Amino acid sequence: MSIEGPVDRYRIRCKPVRDLIVDYLRERQPSLDFAGLDAISRTLAGLIRARIESLAPGIDSLRLPPVAARAWKDDLKVKKRTAVGSDGKSAEVSSPRLDAKDEHMRVRAFYLDIPQWAAEEPARRGPWAVPCPISDDEIHKAEEFKRRKARMDQRTRERFPVLPILVSTTERRRREAAGLLQAAGDPGPGALIPATGGALRRAIAPKAAGHLSWVEVACGRGPWHPHPCVVIDELTKVGCRMALKQDRGPVQRSVYQTPFRTRSSAARPAGPQCGLPPGRP
Repeated sequence: MSIEGPVDRYRIRCKPVRDLIVDYLRERQPSLDFAGLDAISRTLAGLIRARIESLAPGIDSLRLPPVAARAWKDDLKVKKRTAVGSDGKSAEVSSPRLDAKDEHMRVRAFYLDIPQWAAEEPARRGPWAVPCPISDDEIHKAEEFKRRKARMDQRTRERFPVLPILVSTTERRRREAAGLLQAAGDPGPGALIPATGGALRRAIAPKAAGHLSWVEVACGRGPWHPHPCVVIDELTKVGCRMALKQDRGPVQRSVYQTPFRTRSSAARPAGPQCGLPPGRP
């Protein structure tokens, strides 16, 4: 692929910096796939250089004044997009950028690679060796992992109350689908399928696979498959076990089971000995 294309889509006004980014991407290209190369070009050309030229025009080097660096970091924390409201009008919507740490890591790698390469080619790369605006503390992901875990836990808490409804609904639909599937296999080709009110007819499909029951409906033909409720039922049974194996700290765990098993809540200590269902490895 062309290196210039992903960079030029952001219309960088400072040509020396634009050429430097293209040269950097060309050096990195042999070790990157298309997605990685596109991500780095988007970060360096779009989220850094194009934004800096918009926030602090006139900067023609990689060295960022403290004021410009702070303004750029604050701008990077927010992702802006255009959304269409219920009234049909477009409006700009801002939301936190969840991958800001990843962008910081790409920027820091860029600024640290240039001085390292300048040691081998001082005349060519030496003028671009400048201090990195991203400190080592700004790329630590410990806090980000905690916030991500908190968001995951919040989604679980929001969906936990409707779990019994999901289980009962899928079990009911599974029984209905199993009954219809059995009814579809009884009549011969061309006969109406019982319990469907005459809406379905066994199709004449000589070349159909033996494990499929083809039916005719008002809008055409289609294979009659069992409802995938059995997948949800099995995931519900093993979901507690998966959570216990991934969690290493003591925490209050709610053990959710299908209606055919008990439901309990207990605080268990960390370790592989806690809470695995009997008979499971």
